[in-house]
Amino acid sequence: MRSGTAQHRVNSGCQEFGLAYSDSRLSAALGFPHRFEREIETYYQFDALHGWTVQPDLEYWQHPGGGRTLDMVLGLIRVMLTF
Repeated sequence: MRSGTAQHRVNSGCQEFGLAYSDSRLSAALGFPHRFEREIETYYQFDALHGWTVQPDLEYWQHPGGGRTLDMVLGLIRVMLTF
């Protein structure tokens, strides 16, 4: 298995925007239906209140698990508390 990633973040005070890309090559000898798995992710992070950070996140997965499941789009929201 080989993998490569790229990531770019822009930070402006209490806001942050990020974009990430990951590409993994998988061995055909291990029986994967597809020989790669790819992920693209974007997020926006901001301070909502003192100590509270909110981060909406959107991810697209192509051939997750080497194609053993369907392509998927994931949307999630992370809420972080710093004290």
